[in-house]
Amino acid sequence: QVSTVLPGHDSGYVAHAGGSLVAGIDAYQCSYSDSASNVLTVVVNRAADDARFESIRPDHVGEPDVQKVAIADGGWMWGDADDWKVQAVRGRSVIDIELLAPHAKQKADQLVGIAGVVAARL
Repeated sequence: QVSTVLPGHDSGYVAHAGGSLVAGIDAYQCSYSDSASNVLTVVVNRAADDARFESIRPDHVGEPDVQKVAIADGGWMWGDADDWKVQAVRGRSVIDIELLAPHAKQKADQLVGIAGVVAARL
């Protein structure tokens, strides 16, 4: 599915997997790039309990440029033409996906699809 938003990408690499600077929250990040230096980044932060989840729970209330989308337990998207972001919540996990590429916003539906695939695997 990465190829739907970043054709000709490398095979990606895991930038981080495991503990974070915040006790009880694990962080996972993988990134993909292409020969033109366009980048797709996928980050998952997972809280060990409800109290820790409260510290990472997204809150987009009142943000006029953020659109709600139907992903997992809740999702949002925003950005500009060349930098589009999708965020979703599944249980105590927050998924952040960002595409830095020309016309990234035009690939919003595909990014929402990727977020759904990630959410389904948590």
